[in-house]
Parts: sequence; C-alpha cells; structure tokens
Amino acid sequence: MLPKLRRPVRRLLGLMAALMLLALVVVYLGPTTVLPVSLLQEHSAQSTKSTLAPPIVFLQRVYTKTENNDNVTTNNNNNNKITNAKTSDLKTTQVSQKSGMETTRMEKLLEEKKAKKKGPEEINLQEDSDPSMPEYVPENWVEVEKVHPGHRGNRRGRKKKPVRPPRLQPNDKYSPKVLRQRALTFSNTSELMVFVREQERRVRHIAAACRNFTPNMADIIGGSRGPPTDLLTARDFIFDRKNHLMFCPVYKSASTSWTRTILELGGYWKKGSFKNLQAYLKKVYPKLNGLSATSLTAESTHFMIVRHPFERLVSCYRDKFENARKAYYYQHYGEQMVSRYRRFPPHFPVKQLNLLKEQVRDKVSREQPVVMPSNPYANPVGPTFREFVDFVINTIRDDEHWRPYVVHCASCHMNYDFILRFESLNPESKLFLEYLNRSGEAQPRWENLYNGALTVEITCDYFNQIDLKRINALYLKYYKDFKLYEYDPEKYRKCAKDYNLLQSKTNSTVQPHTVFNNS
Repeated sequence: MLPKLRRPVRRLLGLMAALMLLALVVVYLGPTTVLPVSLLQEHSAQSTKSTLAPPIVFLQRVYTKTENNDNVTTNNNNNNKITNAKTSDLKTTQVSQKSGMETTRMEKLLEEKKAKKKGPEEINLQEDSDPSMPEYVPENWVEVEKVHPGHRGNRRGRKKKPVRPPRLQPNDKYSPKVLRQRALTFSNTSELMVFVREQERRVRHIAAACRNFTPNMADIIGGSRGPPTDLLTARDFIFDRKNHLMFCPVYKSASTSWTRTILELGGYWKKGSFKNLQAYLKKVYPKLNGLSATSLTAESTHFMIVRHPFERLVSCYRDKFENARKAYYYQHYGEQMVSRYRRFPPHFPVKQLNLLKEQVRDKVSREQPVVMPSNPYANPVGPTFREFVDFVINTIRDDEHWRPYVVHCASCHMNYDFILRFESLNPESKLFLEYLNRSGEAQPRWENLYNGALTVEITCDYFNQIDLKRINALYLKYYKDFKLYEYDPEKYRKCAKDYNLLQSKTNSTVQPHTVFNNS
C-alpha cells in the first residue's frame, strides 16, 4: 500500500508548496488592481507641479486611492459617458504631447549640429532643464577632460619613444644632375675628371658582369611574389634624403668611418653624443624596404666601399672571434664554430662536454680571463681560423660581416655611381667629397688605415693555417665578388700550407674541390 500512496502524496506536497509560494508573492507585492483613468489624470497633474516622489511613496498613494475607488459603484451610465469622454481627451492630449516632444527633439538636434560647426570657444554647454528632475551636484564633483577612446594615457613606468631629430628637406644643390653638370666644368686632365672616368669604367664593368651571371632559380620563382632576394638586405642601407646620398655600408671596409662622415654631412654628428652608432642611425635615417629602395633612392648618388674578400674575412676574424674578444659574437657564432668543427678527445661524454662549454661561456660573458688547461673549449678560447673558415663555407645564413657584396649591397639590382676601393681609400674619398662639393664641410676620418704590405703579410699568415681545398671553396663562395670588383685570389692561394706540395706533384692549375667538415 505504501508504494501506491507515494505519487498522490508527492502531488499534494507539490501543490501545497505552490500555494505557499503564491501567498508569499501576494503578500510581498500586494493586490494587482487596474487603475482608473481619472486617477492617472490626477497623478499626471500632480507630477507637473511637484518633483518626482520616491517609488515606494507613489505606490502607497496609488493603493490608497484604489481602495477608496473600489467602494464606489460604476453602474451609472452618465458616469460611463463622462469617463469615455475623459479618456478620449486624454488620448488627444497624449498625442499632442508626443508631437511636441518630437518637435523639441528635432530642434535640439539642429542646435547640436550648429554647435559642432562653431569653434570650441563659441559653444555654450547648457544642460536640458527638466522640471521633474532635481538639479543635484555632489560636493566633491570634479570636471574631467575628455580623452580619445584609443588613447591609453601615460602609464606609470612606461618608456617614452625616443624623439627623432627633425629631418631636413632635400637640397637640390646636391642632386646627381647638378653634380654631373658641375663636374663637366673641370678640365679633362684634372684629378677629379680622371677619378670620375675611372668610376664610370667600374660601373660599366659591373653591369656587364651582372648580365653574364645566370639568375638564381629562387629569384625566378619568387620574382612574382616580392623583391629579389638580394634586395632583402636594403634595410642596411643609409639613405640621406637631404644630401641625395645612398650608402651601402660594407662591414670591415671602412663602414664606421664613412657612416660618421655622412652624419657630419647631414648635420647630425656630435662627438661623444652617443654610444651606440647603429642605434643612433635608426633615429636619424629611416630603414628602407626592399620594394621601395630603388624608387626612393632614384634621385640620389649611390656609392659603396669594397676590399679584397679574403682580407675582409681575416679582418672579421681578428676583430670578432679571435680569442673570443667579443662576447656577443662568441655566444651567437663562436661557440657553434667550436662545437661543430673542433676535434674533441673521444673519452669525453656529451654531458661533460656541455658542462665544459657552459664554463667557458660563463667566463667569456663576464669578460673574465679563461684559464682552463684541461678544458678543450678553452684551448684555444674561441674558434681557430680553420674552424671559422669551415663555418663560413658551410653556413646558409651569412652574417653581415662576411656576407658577399653581391647579396649585401644588391650590386646587380641597384645602380651604383661610385665604387670606392679600400686599398686606395684615402685619395678616392677626398676626390669623392670634392665631387659632392662638400670637401670643405667634412673630412674623411679613418680608424684603421690600410697598409698594403702589412695587410698582405698578415692575411697570408692566416691563410697559411688552412689548406688549398678550403681556399678554393672560399673562392667559389665569393666568386661573384671577385669577378664584379676585379680582385685576384691567386696571391693568397699561394699562401696555403700545402700549395708547394701540390705544385710539386702537378704543374696544372688545381681545380676547386668540395670542402669537408674535418680533415
């Protein structure tokens, strides 16, 4: 019997709960009555005379009046006619009020439009006066300025962007066309005209050599997608818009000296005004894009400085990697060179080699002397010249300090007007400044003067540490640079440690071979 009574008991309990909930709602909200029209008219008349009352007081007034009206009978027909007339009058008054509200809104919109056309000083901000709303202003009210929605304001601790110096407008006095006309006024036997004719010969030779080179398949396939791969390095160019100059800084070829000269010509050079030259250049000169480099610099004089590719390699190694002189280059390149191409003892496990490598890295980063006789990473510290050459030959991504000229300066895509040589840079720089009509405003400065016999001797000493196979591989890597800028690798091939041995075996010219990682 008990299981059969469960459903009726549940239904009864549910019904009782619903009734209790309904009773609570009625007690809380009160009875719902329909307000007569006369009561609404009386309330609207009172609202115009006095301010709005709180909602609780208003409800009390409504309920008390409805209770009094419930006792009055509404069966009289005359009263019904009167109420119908009142309701019709109320509807007409509501329609008229709505039309009046619409007209006032239109007038307000027109006034706002006129105020926008006026200046900020002529606008008189007046709030809409509503008689039913009290004018209330808190004591601690403060007026706040309007801020643009996208403006975040100056956050605390946020670094402000560096202020760039003002960029001057281009001076047509130094345009290529004016400079050519000025050069024609000099005699044909003058040093300046001899220098100009030699530069024209070098430019013609580069143009002819570029036509002989077969284009790379990557350039052919990607030609429709973007600029040539050589123009991707246009961000390294220095473009002086005022003086109509475009300089390709070839690192380890007097790039720092001529960068300071360009800053002096532009009026930005102040001795001791900055510590990082590259960071200062970003503030002064904009970075060029590969797509717009040729068009933006069309009305400028293009020039670059080159030197023997093998001498540039030796200078790069001595300055950046020998004995781990620069901690940055050791961490990014030198450590890889040692790990890939140094012969380690076979009894060292991999984990121990990693610990030894971290010991040397920690010392080098702190610029402390590295004295560890049993550590293979510290004997010697940094890569040897052979390890450096192997890395340069086999790497795909070249650093700007050993990147070929053809790629770094886009020699076959940019029309250069002057090709200065590092070997004769002092006289050529003076003649170039004279051609620019700026010889009295700036003087070329040199940090490392070129000494022909000493430079050749030092380069030969380093090339004596590698074999002829590696020298031939380097020649293949920089083959276009040798051809475009008329340099000869033969004098440094003779410096190879096995050159005499190979010459004694055969009298024929040794052909280039592939390079091995360890030999």
